[in-house]
Amino acid sequence: MKSWQRHFILGIVIGAISVVVMRVLLNSIPGYDNDSNLLVMIFVLLFYGVSTMILGEILMVFDRKK
Repeated sequence: MKSWQRHFILGIVIGAISVVVMRVLLNSIPGYDNDSNLLVMIFVLLFYGVSTMILGEILMVFDRKK
């Protein structure tokens, strides 16, 4: 498995965990309307995946220069 694939999968896992934590925290607030939809959740997961992939590849480039 290539490094960018590992970073993307790691980002998806981190995104899924953060979505679950966000929903738990927001549901504990009195008066919160559950207006989150599937499209927003998919966007958040993809954003975490892509940003973690980009950040991981940048950090690997700097690590290889040492």
